[in-house]
Formats: sequence, C-alpha cells, structure tokens
Amino acid sequence: MQLPVRLFHYGAFQPLWQQPRLLQVGPRLTDSPVSLQVTDPGVEHVNAALARAGSPMAGVLVHYTDPFLLRAHPLRGLREWPGPRLLVCGDLHHGESPLDVLAAYLEVEPHDAVLLSFNPALLAAVRQRLSIPVRALPPTFFRYPSAPRVANPRLELLHVGSLGPHHPRRRELVMALQNRGRLPFRHVTTTTRRKPLRSTSSTPWCSTCPSTMTSTTVSLR
Repeated sequence: MQLPVRLFHYGAFQPLWQQPRLLQVGPRLTDSPVSLQVTDPGVEHVNAALARAGSPMAGVLVHYTDPFLLRAHPLRGLREWPGPRLLVCGDLHHGESPLDVLAAYLEVEPHDAVLLSFNPALLAAVRQRLSIPVRALPPTFFRYPSAPRVANPRLELLHVGSLGPHHPRRRELVMALQNRGRLPFRHVTTTTRRKPLRSTSSTPWCSTCPSTMTSTTVSLR
C-alpha cells in the first residue's frame, strides 16, 4: 500500500505540483481537500492540522526548504513525525555558507534523506558532508506552466532568470554571451511564472537552471 505524502512548503498552493495522495501543507495555504494551513512551522502543528482534517498522520513528509528558510523560519520537531522524512533542498548556491546551514539544521532536525532540487553540481560536496543518503533529481516534484509552440520560432538562445547578487557565475556567463555576439542571444527577467511562457514559447531552447551553468559554459565556448 502506498503511503500518503505530506508536502510541507512555504509558498502558495501549487496546482501543478498536485498528485494523487499528496496533501500540501504550509503557512500560506488554506484548508481544502488537497491542502492544509499550518501557521507555525512545526511538526506538532502539522499533526494537529491533520487531526483537525481527519487525515491519518502516518505518511511520508516531504519538506521543501532552502538555506534562507532554514536560517529564518525552519521547520521544527522532525523527531515527532511518525514516518519517512525527506528534505528537498532548493537554492543551495545562495547565501553565506549554505552547506554549513543545511548540515547544522540536519544535526538538530534529522531527516532520512536529502534530495537536491536545483543543484546537481553540488551533489558530491553534499554527500561528503552529510551522513544520510543524498540524491539529485531535478526538477523533482516541480511542474511549470506550458504554452503551445509557435509555428515560426525565433532562432536564438534565451535565458530566463535573475542576474542578481546571488548569481555571479550566471551573470558572468550571460554577459560573456552578450559581449561576444557569436550567436543570437536574449536574456529576460520575469516576475511571475506565467510571464516566461510568452518568451519561451517562441524560442526553441532556453535555460533557467543555475545548477547547469558550469556545463553550459563549457559547451558554448
């Protein structure tokens, strides 16, 4: 028998992530058949919400977080969860000493395994640091909006994403491509998940994943 899955995250409800037997739980959600609101990030509050909804507490806890959230608003009480605990870590390339932050958190709040959602290039370093199984399977449970392709796409390389202070290597690559001018290249920054559709649907290839920037740089030189 398959166990139910409780996906704890800090965002709004994500309809594209929804799957059978999955319940989204978090502070920005509302109570519904597929989601539960938990105002405080603690397993005791997750269990209370499940009891309130008449849902069984046994199941797999998928804890989606990143180093920023682990510093500011971490999920506590993981020892109280009566089932498997999987930490899905995003944006492990952000902030100061993110791997130290992750390791320190896991010392206090043990999980059974870690899944890297965006940073396969860091897999070896994370495995060396942690004593539990670590895997990298981007994009994990993420699903993004899709749009129909246009009949005559623009023949250019498109990058969709931020070039802010947390992405120095990405910014270096984008600037190099723009300055060299060897191939048609366009960079856009978006504010919503729907906005990229208008750009990517007319372009045959795009990159949004910071974890691939090293290999991309090599292949384009």
